[in-house]
Amino acid sequence: MTNKIDKIAIAPNNTYPIYMAVANQFEALIKSNEYIYNERLPALRLLAEHLGVALDTVKKAYSELESRQLVYSRVGSGTYVKWRQSVNEESTLGETFIPPNSNTIDLSLNEQLLLEERGTELSNAMGRLAHQIQRLNLMTSYQAPEHIIQPQLDIIARFMNELGIPANTHDMLLTSGAQQGLHLILQYLLNTGDVIVTGQQAYPGVKQAAHLLGRTLTTVGQDADGLNIDDLETLLGQQTVSAVYITPEYDNPTTAVMSLPRRERLAELARKHNFLIIEDGALHMPANGLPSLYSLAPEHCIYLFSFSKILAGGLRLGTLLASGRNYRKMVVAQQSQYWMVSPFLSSLACDMILHGSAKRLLDKQIAELEHRFSLCQKILGGYTISGHAPGYHIWLALPEHISADRLASSLKNHHVEIAPAKAFCMDSTPPAHAIRISLAGSVNTEDFIRGLEIIRECLEDSGQDADWSII
Repeated sequence: MTNKIDKIAIAPNNTYPIYMAVANQFEALIKSNEYIYNERLPALRLLAEHLGVALDTVKKAYSELESRQLVYSRVGSGTYVKWRQSVNEESTLGETFIPPNSNTIDLSLNEQLLLEERGTELSNAMGRLAHQIQRLNLMTSYQAPEHIIQPQLDIIARFMNELGIPANTHDMLLTSGAQQGLHLILQYLLNTGDVIVTGQQAYPGVKQAAHLLGRTLTTVGQDADGLNIDDLETLLGQQTVSAVYITPEYDNPTTAVMSLPRRERLAELARKHNFLIIEDGALHMPANGLPSLYSLAPEHCIYLFSFSKILAGGLRLGTLLASGRNYRKMVVAQQSQYWMVSPFLSSLACDMILHGSAKRLLDKQIAELEHRFSLCQKILGGYTISGHAPGYHIWLALPEHISADRLASSLKNHHVEIAPAKAFCMDSTPPAHAIRISLAGSVNTEDFIRGLEIIRECLEDSGQDADWSII
């Protein structure tokens, strides 16, 4: 960086505006590959001091480079090279990739963590598969043979059991992620008009799927221990319920963990009233000592799991655990939509499990989530935070005088995205006075810290605006 910055200078006979002269020099360096794709340009203050010009001059130069489509900026991180050589017949897919808009610090989505190791681990796994020519032919056939599929189920089941999920290959189906599994359940185990119970705040995907398939959603209360089983029992005395959708481990969005007594009561009610428990384990983390609902009532529960956060969301790989009649129905349902999940993708996941990649990525992710949770406690410590490490998000209760909508709008103006409580509302009940902040997603640690600082600043600023409470 030091040598390159020396190549930027203001010539004595310069006739251009200074910002334009600086931009022209950077353009020449970028197009001669002195600065390569995704390389960071010198920090604004450093370059201003080097040239002996005002900071605004350098800012204007970088803005000019952005207008020329040569660079892009990342809030709180810096300015990076966007330009590449022209695409030709020898270009690879990677060389034609255009970086996404990085101006926003997106803390609204529970995506996989941005880990440099993920690309390396995936590359190594694909390299190992590339040398298995005969197996590749079988992995990519229309219907992979049993001796390819069954070992994959065995490997995945062992991995899930290590996480504390009681997986048995005889009760397991591979799915294209947890959402696809949810659709299979709602479409083939329930009928039009059947009632599905959720908490008043829940994962939006279940509401979308239920609406699309003509299923009826109704809600009961929830608290720090999860779904209110007393409310559910009262509801069961008033109407027929076909299913209860629940995330007992780390509720999305409230972060509640269902207590053991409530799990046992829910399992008992499912047997007594013959309804299905849909247990969403997509955000599952290593065992916390509490049994899954599936282990308590396997004949009345279906468990959904996903590898999206652990391995890669783009693999679109998950599992569905079901017993007896439910399992047989799910097999038929899956085959009516598509014959199988791509054996190549499941082979890739199994290779990563066998060679320790999945465990290494999970360990790295846990450490980063724990670190980010501690950052939330430090930066937002003056506010009420629900959650614990290593969860994927926190639930931030807002002071009464702060408007959630206006806070979200203010954060958006500062290029920070969060998920307001109303995004998780399952009925017309007023949303909780809170926001969800994701600890995961494609945001590096530096930007994550800056995002939290902006949230804190907006909260503090709102505290000085008495009119917020009436807007």
